[in-house]
Amino acid sequence: MEGDEIGKIKEILKSEPRGLSIRQITDQLNINRNLVAKYLDMLLVSGQVEMRTIGVAKMYYLSQRVPISALMDFSSDFIAVLDEGLHVLQINDNFLAFSGTAREEVAGKTIEAGAIPLLSSDEAAAGIRDALQGKETSIDIGWRNGDLAFHAKFIPAVFEDGRRGVTAILENTTEIRKAERSVRAALSEKEALLREINQRINDHLQLISSLVHLQISSTSDERARAVLVETQNRILSLAFVYAHLGQSLRLGSDPVGLFIRDLVQAIFQSYTIADSQVRTVIRTTGVSLSIRHATALGLIVNELVSYTIRTSFTGGARGDLVIEVSGDTEKGYMMVIGNTGKKFPAGLDPAASDLLGLQLAHTLAVKQLGGTISIRKDDGNAFIISFPGSME
Repeated sequence: MEGDEIGKIKEILKSEPRGLSIRQITDQLNINRNLVAKYLDMLLVSGQVEMRTIGVAKMYYLSQRVPISALMDFSSDFIAVLDEGLHVLQINDNFLAFSGTAREEVAGKTIEAGAIPLLSSDEAAAGIRDALQGKETSIDIGWRNGDLAFHAKFIPAVFEDGRRGVTAILENTTEIRKAERSVRAALSEKEALLREINQRINDHLQLISSLVHLQISSTSDERARAVLVETQNRILSLAFVYAHLGQSLRLGSDPVGLFIRDLVQAIFQSYTIADSQVRTVIRTTGVSLSIRHATALGLIVNELVSYTIRTSFTGGARGDLVIEVSGDTEKGYMMVIGNTGKKFPAGLDPAASDLLGLQLAHTLAVKQLGGTISIRKDDGNAFIISFPGSME
């Protein structure tokens, strides 16, 4: 009886493409208005009719959508429609070809009985249960011991008679997963190669540093020794960069603070500065640097910290050495190297200095990093280096 009435409503709407109201349909069928409203709701939910509000009236007309059965075979995905009893109502040709079965072998059978083995896994069963409760679910399914991979969507469905069901759509992602594994393997191989290269560079730099140290030990001239110490520190600053790169291809995953702290400690040792004399404060939270940034910055830190030691902490002077690095690749970076020891000479200008170390720091900041280097004006006892986040 219910099916007959729904069929009559569809026939009436078919003859009136401009749509009819509930009252107009009720008058033509001569049945209870509440029943007509109920049947129209069922047709609306199942997608067979559409509703448009005109003024205070609701106008109903047949949907012009193409039936899903006519679209399923055009999809490259695997598609199956199940009822709430998990019987296979519809299945597309691609799914049948993959399963190696004929349509009549699976139509009307349940997936629990093995009609579609791909939908019999625990993961798929959980997704189907969620869809029957009205919740759309997406999961990844492995098949044949992981040789095949699928991304599955389980979409709630409502049929013409109001019963619930599930539309299962499975995309074959096997080739995508293989490509991802290949990319990961290639990246892993590249990272291993780069780590090996960085380690060899670091070893060579350490060897050169050791040779310079031997030369320092055998030199009695104080000016010559000072020059050799500065040279050794420059070599060590590069070695520290590559030592850290051997652990991480980006200093973002190996904290910049640790890199600078190790470098400053080595510089202090070369100048025989005790920890009790100068307290080091380093702030670099959340900063990530590229290899080129880190290499230039390591050399700059070496030159400016060395100058600070020779200028502000001579004669046993005490105080703090503060190094702050902030910024990111979008906004650019800023590094401040300041201290609370003796004041820098008045009018100090790295760009015009005749000291090799300050000349080198200026050249690296301007030409290598594309930034600027200046002296902080409020106390004149800090270097400020600003540079963009990207290096062309």
